[in-house]
Amino acid sequence: MARWCVGWPAAARGGRDELTWQAELTAHAAGEFSMAAAQANAVMEDQAQVMASPGATLVGVYDGHGGPDASRFLRSRLFPLIHEFAAERGGAVDADVIRKAFLAADEEYLQLLRWSLPNMSRAAASGSCCLLGAISGDTLY
Repeated sequence: MARWCVGWPAAARGGRDELTWQAELTAHAAGEFSMAAAQANAVMEDQAQVMASPGATLVGVYDGHGGPDASRFLRSRLFPLIHEFAAERGGAVDADVIRKAFLAADEEYLQLLRWSLPNMSRAAASGSCCLLGAISGDTLY
C-alpha cells in the first residue's frame, strides 16, 4: 500500500492544488509524453508545452526570471515560428528551422518591448531560459 509523504502537494494526494498543473500521458510518434509543473514564486514565471504532430514532436520548457512575460511570449510564439519555417522547407523540422525560429522569436520580443515601452516596463525586466526538444523522423534536436 502506498502512502503519501507529509508535505506533498494536495494534488499528489488526490486533492486539488492551485500551485501545480499537469498534462496527462499522451501518445506521439516516438512513444508517450506527459509533463507537470509546480509554482514556487508568487507568480508562475515558468511555462512548458508539448505539441505532437505527424511531422514532429516539439517540447518546450521556458524558465522565466524577473516576471512571466518572456516565457509566456515564447510559449505563444516559438512553436508557430518553427512550423512557419518548417513549411518553407516542405514541413521538415531541422537544426536550421529551429535556429531561424529562435532568432525570429528574439527579434519579435525585442520589437514588442520597443513598441510597448514604457507601458510594459515589467516585461522589459523579464527574461527566460529556453529548452527545446524536437523529434523529427528518427532525429532528436
